[in-house]
Amino acid sequence: MFKKQNARLNSKGNIGRLPDAESLKNSMAPCPPICLLQRVTFIIMDSMKLNNVAVLFFDLDNTLFDHTRAERATLLQLLRAEPESFAAIDAANFLELFHKHNATLWQQMSEGLVSPEELKVFRFEWTLRDLGLTYPSCKELSARYLQRYATQTFALPNMLEVLEYLAPRYDLGILSNGFTEIQEQKIANIGIGSYFKYRIFSGAVGALKPAPKIFAAATRAAGVEAPNALYIGDSYKSDIIGAKSAGWRAVFFNPSGEVITDSIADVEIFHLQELMDLL
Repeated sequence: MFKKQNARLNSKGNIGRLPDAESLKNSMAPCPPICLLQRVTFIIMDSMKLNNVAVLFFDLDNTLFDHTRAERATLLQLLRAEPESFAAIDAANFLELFHKHNATLWQQMSEGLVSPEELKVFRFEWTLRDLGLTYPSCKELSARYLQRYATQTFALPNMLEVLEYLAPRYDLGILSNGFTEIQEQKIANIGIGSYFKYRIFSGAVGALKPAPKIFAAATRAAGVEAPNALYIGDSYKSDIIGAKSAGWRAVFFNPSGEVITDSIADVEIFHLQELMDLL
């Protein structure tokens, strides 16, 4: 993370920060002076792409809340809680199958092919089917999963630091695919509810990202035009394509280093703290 000491004005007239050469030297691997200059130049250029932003909306899962860790922990808790039913299951195989079927079902739900209640049950039915197992009630198993999942408290590194920096400077919102009551509980669990003026969930809107409808709901709630809204998310397909298709600016949070050919994101970052350099 760059330690920034030079001040600049962002699009709302607030003081932002830019890295100086000394802080770059202290925070990064050895680099020739020309390399340091290039890095500062790239930050300034990226920051200029985000001028005139009035509101920032964040994705929740795997952008602020660590959904991957929470899902894994919850599923393992379920398996361990019922050894008489699941002792013979290879946990890694179960997790892989669940993840695959869950992704398929979310896509089908976005296309109107399955309902939210069907998704919750089918992802367990399909996983156990592939393992050659049956369970007395996958509906009850799903309910126990959601109950446990909603108690998880995994947050992304440096998330609170970034929100503390941004909240006085911009109106903030969350725009997330997910079941409203579960998403609200996760927000409470990681202690970030007070930072967000707007909360837009697909379950309430009736549309999933990347559909324009959910982004339009967010701009209406915030009272801004699409070009003045910025979205930060980790899914290129759902978050970046969705936001850009709706006329927003978009920051692709890409901690895994996924390679995207001809990316349409305005800016790509690999650590949340980079937002403090840009905004």
